[in-house]
Amino acid sequence: MKAIYLGIFVSIAALVGAATESSASGPIAAYAIVENVVLEPNSTTPDRIQVWGVFMLEMSPQSSTYASPQRGYLYYRIPSNNDAKATRAVWADLKKMAGTGTTIGFGSGNAAIATGAGRVRKVTETPANPDAFPIGNPVISMNDFAPIVNQLKSALSPK
Repeated sequence: MKAIYLGIFVSIAALVGAATESSASGPIAAYAIVENVVLEPNSTTPDRIQVWGVFMLEMSPQSSTYASPQRGYLYYRIPSNNDAKATRAVWADLKKMAGTGTTIGFGSGNAAIATGAGRVRKVTETPANPDAFPIGNPVISMNDFAPIVNQLKSALSPK
């Protein structure tokens, strides 16, 4: 009987742990399908990141509205008031997701209130003046969120 209760307890604990790991802290700053990531000046201790793909950036944190999908790249730096280790961990996750076709969400809309979610730069634009990275949420898969997935994938299609 104790074994049954222990099994139930372990199962519940695992579910709670999984829910905690995948939960976001506030609104998402950016939805994306990431095609490529470039870490600068190197991949060991980057200070800047170029994230290439299709993006929908949060426009208004109060209403959780997002801009139309845009193709290009985001150019970020580690925020001066942030833990570089935590930012680099999120960047490593972005790099892992690059090229998979997975729709993701990242960054905190709460952080975006103060710093902005950045801006999507045109593919022809030379990287300069990186935006502060909107740290907050980990990289989370959004493949089950059809409205966002459909909008981003339609922007990926050649016109």
